[in-house]
Amino acid sequence: MQPASYFEAAAGFPPLPFQLAWMEQQEPAPLRSLEAPTGLGKTLATLVGWLWARRQRPESTPRRLVYQLPLRTLTDQIAAECRSVIERLGLAIPVHVLRGGQVENDYADALAAEAVIVGTLDQVVSRQLMRGYCCSRWSWPRHFAALNTDVRIVVDETQLQGAAVRTAIRLQELHHLHGAPMPRELVLCSATLDAALLNAGTPRHGLSDADYEHPVAQRKVGRSKPLTMAGAEDPAALVLSHHQKGSLSLVVVNQVRRAQQIAAQLDGLPVLLLHSRFRRAERQMIEEQLSGFRGVVIATQTVEAGIDLDARLLISDLCPWASFVQRCGRVGRNNTYPEAAVIVCEPAAALPYSEAELAETRQRLGLLAGDACVRSLMAVAAPPQPGEGLRLSEDRLLELFDTHPPEQGDIDISSYLRVGEMRDVSLLWRRQPSTEMAPAADAELCEAPLRAVQQRYSTLWIPRGDGWTEIPSAQLVVGSTAAVACTAGGYATATGWLPASTEPVPEIELPTDGGSTEDRSSFRSSVAVTLPQHLRDTHEEAQTLCAAMAISPSMANPLQRAALLHDIGKAHAVFQATMRANGCGDGQWAKAPGWGSRHGRPGFRHELASALAAMQKEEEPLVSYLLMAHHGKIRLRLQPFPWARDGPLHGVEEGDLLPAVEGVSEATVLRFPPTGMGKGWSPLCRRLLEQHGPFALAWLEALIREADLRASRRWQIPAANGIQAAI
Repeated sequence: MQPASYFEAAAGFPPLPFQLAWMEQQEPAPLRSLEAPTGLGKTLATLVGWLWARRQRPESTPRRLVYQLPLRTLTDQIAAECRSVIERLGLAIPVHVLRGGQVENDYADALAAEAVIVGTLDQVVSRQLMRGYCCSRWSWPRHFAALNTDVRIVVDETQLQGAAVRTAIRLQELHHLHGAPMPRELVLCSATLDAALLNAGTPRHGLSDADYEHPVAQRKVGRSKPLTMAGAEDPAALVLSHHQKGSLSLVVVNQVRRAQQIAAQLDGLPVLLLHSRFRRAERQMIEEQLSGFRGVVIATQTVEAGIDLDARLLISDLCPWASFVQRCGRVGRNNTYPEAAVIVCEPAAALPYSEAELAETRQRLGLLAGDACVRSLMAVAAPPQPGEGLRLSEDRLLELFDTHPPEQGDIDISSYLRVGEMRDVSLLWRRQPSTEMAPAADAELCEAPLRAVQQRYSTLWIPRGDGWTEIPSAQLVVGSTAAVACTAGGYATATGWLPASTEPVPEIELPTDGGSTEDRSSFRSSVAVTLPQHLRDTHEEAQTLCAAMAISPSMANPLQRAALLHDIGKAHAVFQATMRANGCGDGQWAKAPGWGSRHGRPGFRHELASALAAMQKEEEPLVSYLLMAHHGKIRLRLQPFPWARDGPLHGVEEGDLLPAVEGVSEATVLRFPPTGMGKGWSPLCRRLLEQHGPFALAWLEALIREADLRASRRWQIPAANGIQAAI
């Protein structure tokens, strides 16, 4: 099959010239750009291009395609588009969503499989920085590996991503500097890409003359859109004088409160208010009304991406150039009306933007000769994006690689993702918040600015463990989910987030299952499995993974050796006593049919016993590290957790006997590694980091964990079938 035929089979229509050119690229590139106007199909190009490359060049094309997006609305739209394309092609590639309220982490357990991951920048980049929002600390290394290595990352709508774009580019540079066994590729997509973000020689792809002459593209990019500068006129007054009955007018302003005020002034007209500060339930109802709506849509920046509108009239606040280009893409888009027009107003205040950004747009609007035609907009050079956020240094990346729980607080990564008021939390309202209330459901979440939430409420409830706990609002961090009482106010169903409101907020009715977010494995039970059997199973799974991924012997050999030895620490008397207390008889066990009793020594970690034994047997240092780190709990520091300072270190005592495991290891008396003279655990880890780099080391950690999980699944049975024992 030829590329054009493959694209048509995937999309249902022939490709535009730029889409075909993207597919026909032969050489992989660590960084490249795709620049095209809104609505022409950049997402289709990147998705079908990856699928085609996986078909033609699987050995050099990353297994996972990751979409890093600025808005939550975009995740649903792009995930749906990806699923449709994959279904049309008859493929079985899963699409995982990562956004507040919907986090599907299964991709981290299947590194050898193809997958598409669609997530907001907060969820994607936090995981790439080893501080993943909405996932366990102990799983951070696996997510770091799964989203940094063997991936093609598409950063879409770069003009809306600020600090996260620079972090994405910096991570790409650091990946190249430290090296990894599998590729990492970065694609920057925008209609208004800041060329200063790219190094000299970076491949840039965009529209050619053939695209501009193509009849489909011509209808979108060549249509005239008369432009009027209205100064400080009131947008509500402009609507009343320019809106035509039976048509769609779009008003886009820069602040949520301004949108709410304009909507309140338009009594007598059909009006929809749309912004990012609605709960998902109300927002979904609003978006469902957009299709075929005739009237006035009052919106904020949320319509700049992910919302398919074709208005006759656009009234827009003056805004940064990239935002203006996006807003113009929502008027005269599909020839719904015989004419289209754009009116620009001067807002009373520049916030949330700067005066300099607005001045740059004024200057560029003067170059358009009164016409906001897409082709004219594309011909104007985009201004540099503000240098927002912190620059990720190599030293900081290595600091983030250490996931040991700190005494005080973790490194704050928020400035590598977002700055200013876009640093959000997910807020929800419950009638009676309590420690045992149901988990948060997607429909009840409202994105609200962290600072405003902290000012509005003195305390909030956040998820912790299997329940909720109440904290002072000052302790809330970016990306958190938090609950308040309905009586606390701060929201109105008609207008969204409204800090001044003191009216009780109606609670969203939850499904009968309480919106449970339990991992799927929670609904299965394990049979009892002997320790030698589990070690052999894990070794076989590691061999299978190495073969499937064509891993070089220099890495495959220590990985497979570590898989064989990873749980020898379970031979320890403390662990075996727990197995017997949970339904196992005589013998040496790795898995029990039940799990009700805790270890006799609080905090006992079998992986520490495994690693100490391996060090005494003079196994390769990488093998010892993988044994220690395979659960993500003990990695670079052999120290107690802040909450477990009493008793033996991680439940293991000097001089403990680790019995032999038949066919795998001999009996060993455990000794802690010596300190000083570079012989301790931390110096060993530093040498491994220098030798392999953080990306390769985390990737190996994730692989041995996957082999372990795959071996465990061999003995899982549906809970409904009852509990059995296998020896």
